[in-house]
Amino acid sequence: MVPYLLLFILAFACAATDVYPMKNKWVLVVPFIAVMFVLVAFRDGLGGTDYTMYKYFYSKIVSLPDFIAGHSNGLFDPSGKITNA
Repeated sequence: MVPYLLLFILAFACAATDVYPMKNKWVLVVPFIAVMFVLVAFRDGLGGTDYTMYKYFYSKIVSLPDFIAGHSNGLFDPSGKITNA
């Protein structure tokens, strides 16, 4: 919560420099960009909450030559047959 509060305060201060001109805007902009970078780069679950589902799904896809040859992995069979994998 504290990092997001800091980010909000820095964003507000950066926006206020448009109303109240400031000589050295980089003093506010650099920490704002640094905090944004840290929050994005080091967050948990990088890739989203459904990353593991997509990783599993795409790891089960057969290659195009195998698919054309009629092979499938059983879970995603385009023929519509229900099989147990």
